[in-house]
Amino acid sequence: MKRLYKILVVDDSPFIIQEIKKEIEKTNMEHIVMVANGTEDAKRKLHLVHPDIMISDILLEDGQGLDLIHQAANTDLPTKCLVLTHCTHAAFQKQAKENGASLVVDKGFEMMQLGKIVQQMVHPPLN
Repeated sequence: MKRLYKILVVDDSPFIIQEIKKEIEKTNMEHIVMVANGTEDAKRKLHLVHPDIMISDILLEDGQGLDLIHQAANTDLPTKCLVLTHCTHAAFQKQAKENGASLVVDKGFEMMQLGKIVQQMVHPPLN
């Protein structure tokens, strides 16, 4: 029996949420995708559901995604955090990783690879 992966998507754009779901559907992972439209909803779901992966935008209507990622990273939860953003400057990537992000993905260029990226996060390649 395959493991069921819980994925929490935090974004305030219905279009982006739909694209993320579409890309994750392309994987062969058994999964459930939960959606949070802002930081407060995400904080509730993070602690109620204990997702395996949280995919979060940085700029949300009710707060900063980096604060949310920092909170997720500083709990006993095994949640891996992926930042999905248009802001991919090296300084920003460093800040995101310092706050607990496992990976920073460019919405514009890497969105089509998101399913593969998520799959590698839960099943890292063997060296």
